[in-house]
Amino acid sequence: MSDANSTCSESDDPRVAILISCYRQAHALDQTLRSILSQTENNWVATVVDDASPDQMQAKEIIEETGDARFKWLSHAKHQGTAATRNTAIDDSRCSLFVCVDAGDRLDATFLDRLVPRMRANEEIDCIFPDRQLFGAEKGVVEFRMPPKINFFDRRDIPLAGALVRKQLWSRLNGFDEDPRLGDDWAEWEFLLRAFCKNCNVEHVSEPIYLRRTYYATQTTWRQHDHQAAEYVCAKHRDTLHRKGIRNEILARGYEQSARSWQAKGDRHQSRKLAFRAWRYKPTTDRATSLVKKFVPQSVAARIGRSRHRYWPCGTRRYEPFFILGERQSDSRSLGQTLANHSQLYIPDQPFDVVSCIRDFSYYGRKRMRWPELVHFIMSQLAFRPELIESAASLRSLVAGVSLVQAKERNLAYILHEFYRFHARLIRSQSSNPRWGDIISTNLQSPVAVRHILEAFPDAQLIHIISDGRTRHILGDKVKNCFELPFEDFVTNPQTVVRELCEFLRVALEPQMVVTDENMVESQ
Repeated sequence: MSDANSTCSESDDPRVAILISCYRQAHALDQTLRSILSQTENNWVATVVDDASPDQMQAKEIIEETGDARFKWLSHAKHQGTAATRNTAIDDSRCSLFVCVDAGDRLDATFLDRLVPRMRANEEIDCIFPDRQLFGAEKGVVEFRMPPKINFFDRRDIPLAGALVRKQLWSRLNGFDEDPRLGDDWAEWEFLLRAFCKNCNVEHVSEPIYLRRTYYATQTTWRQHDHQAAEYVCAKHRDTLHRKGIRNEILARGYEQSARSWQAKGDRHQSRKLAFRAWRYKPTTDRATSLVKKFVPQSVAARIGRSRHRYWPCGTRRYEPFFILGERQSDSRSLGQTLANHSQLYIPDQPFDVVSCIRDFSYYGRKRMRWPELVHFIMSQLAFRPELIESAASLRSLVAGVSLVQAKERNLAYILHEFYRFHARLIRSQSSNPRWGDIISTNLQSPVAVRHILEAFPDAQLIHIISDGRTRHILGDKVKNCFELPFEDFVTNPQTVVRELCEFLRVALEPQMVVTDENMVESQ
């Protein structure tokens, strides 16, 4: 199965084996190895299996440079896929527990300390998996779930990369299926399908202690053949899938994904055939629409369903936040601090990326995500602040509450309104409900940011900072409900400018708003 080119030997009594699959990832392997060496639990061995990649000698040298006898290097004579590399590493290991890691990913320093004792304490558990922290092209936290029963459609229920698994479970299932039709994604899902058919016991740890590297490029070759993987899985597990009533849905999803990939490649003929098969297996309105779009000219297809949002940026209930727009970040923050001193106004110290949230909501709303998933996605875009991480439990309660809101309130404006109210209560430690606003960091030479804001908040009040008179013509009469504020006037005569600004925002001027610093004159 492999050429055991070992650079070091295993320890006498290792508690867990860390198994690293490596293919064309020698450039990122060093980070993975350093994260393993930093583990607070030292009783481990690690095996790197290179899947006949062109840079395998570079990977071997990186392992040798560590000088740690707990690392071992194996290689395949020809490329066989991730399933085969995992089988090779697990079969070679003498440990009763193992964790699969993809080259380039990292482990939190406490990864083994958090998972191994829990597995040792309960012999009935076959697998423990944590949440993921994304880094690289995409950043964020992926929180997995433990549903009452496993949803066989959703391959994100349990991630095998970063999961601590008993070797006994792998032996019971005769390892991963190495059939080349599966590819990495389907091979993992098929392994889980067999595991749960044998009553596998799984536990989830709600901590992002597995760091997953993300890339801009995707491996679309596997996606083009998803229909073949679906056919293979459905033939192999025909009785099980038929009994659960999900065989046709799995086939439809496989053909549907392949159709999308061939469409992206430019082969519309192949895409039509696959889309038609997907619709035949499981007819739905979305699949019928997708099929029709593949038979009409692309200019016509682009207009089909263009305005079909399941959820809209704004609803019938209107909110009136205020936003500061300006080219200079220092000017915007200076004005923001002045407004934040008002008892009835709230603006965060560090601005949130509201424009990106509106843009992402528009995209994923068109993709027809379920409301709870959409709420979680938008909230996760905003949650990376120390005060929010420390109040994770309260934030989860907020997400749960917004997810259960009535259908008429389901829009982006409601999500953002509730989030800013929550953040205001968190920072000010009081139950008051101030009017909220934020700073928009944008290049005002383009009106795109303003358009995104007004999509969600048509009644928003905009404060446009004019620096050196250079941006006076950018907004002008194009935007209603806008206050143009020359920053030079704000510096030389803050009392008058702040009073006018308060009249625009419909709040009373408070003495503490005009403060003394090097940019302002002393208030009277």
